[in-house]
Amino acid sequence: MLTVKSAIGRTILKRVFLASFFASLSLPSYAQDDPNEAAAKVRSMSEAETAAVLEKAERGDAASQNLAGLICELGKDVPQDFSRAVEWFTKASSQGLAAGQFNLGGMFWEGRGVKRDDAQAVSFFRQAAEKEYAPAESVLGSAYLEGRGVAASLPEALRWFRRAADHGYAEAQYNLALMYQDGEGTKQDCVEAAKWYSKAAQQNHVYSIDNLLVMYESGKCLKQDFVEVAKLTKQLAEMGNPNAQLNIGSYYAMGRGVPQDEVEAGKWYSLAAEAGQPTAQFMLGQWYRDGKGGIKQDYVAAYKWFTLSVATGGQVDGRNFLKAKMTAEQIAAAEKEAAEWTKTHHPQEQ
Repeated sequence: MLTVKSAIGRTILKRVFLASFFASLSLPSYAQDDPNEAAAKVRSMSEAETAAVLEKAERGDAASQNLAGLICELGKDVPQDFSRAVEWFTKASSQGLAAGQFNLGGMFWEGRGVKRDDAQAVSFFRQAAEKEYAPAESVLGSAYLEGRGVAASLPEALRWFRRAADHGYAEAQYNLALMYQDGEGTKQDCVEAAKWYSKAAQQNHVYSIDNLLVMYESGKCLKQDFVEVAKLTKQLAEMGNPNAQLNIGSYYAMGRGVPQDEVEAGKWYSLAAEAGQPTAQFMLGQWYRDGKGGIKQDYVAAYKWFTLSVATGGQVDGRNFLKAKMTAEQIAAAEKEAAEWTKTHHPQEQ
């Protein structure tokens, strides 16, 4: 899976090309799974399970050979050995296993265990893609988009992205949406772009959620719709994005796209503040200062969060108002709590 940017960027994100695909992928797949799911499976195997897979691979089982390649590539319970991984992927590929062909292509693409050869990589990607292996279809689309290993062709990129997208592959759905949004290889079509972003967003594809959110918020490509903005922002917030948690908290505070609810706003501010989001820390400080959203008024807690907000880059210092209302002991207690929070969350700053 591609590296995901965490912030709500408020600008249309650009496509992540193949150069970073395998580097950020961790490991490719040995079945029809998402590649990162395969990596997780390998990492979670016990030593006994690893040994059993290697034994079965030696007996000629194609899926196990492919998995053995992943074991060697990752160095799971064996020394990391890219050359050995290539050997196993080659065995699996020679038996026609699509995932093995895809993985072998990845090794040629990255030059891991073999000399880098883009054309050879694309050849293996194509073999897997012709078996309707969605990750390979998607990568092949990116190869045509970049013109790496093949002559650049927007129509071919569109065709392969659509094949993978039709097979439910979120990364391809995202790339296909971008092509429709930008009018690359096809007529610009914001409705079609939104459709594919939505399909990928249903799989929690962060870039797609963010781009769809921007489209609804800006009103430049789709009709402005703050209900959809809030819905998508909450989806990102529930995935743990601190900036999205701050934003959905603000939407609940204002009643923008959602019913106004200060309790719900305080909940999201708290989550974002604990994650170190400076504006959320300032807002949570205000909630404690004023006793809002079901939070009991607490100047010490407010001062703590204002202190942390400034320390983590906040532009407004909310402590000045409180100093006149607090004793020296209360201020000292707040500063101690802030220091303890920092020690727990950012020990390198101590």
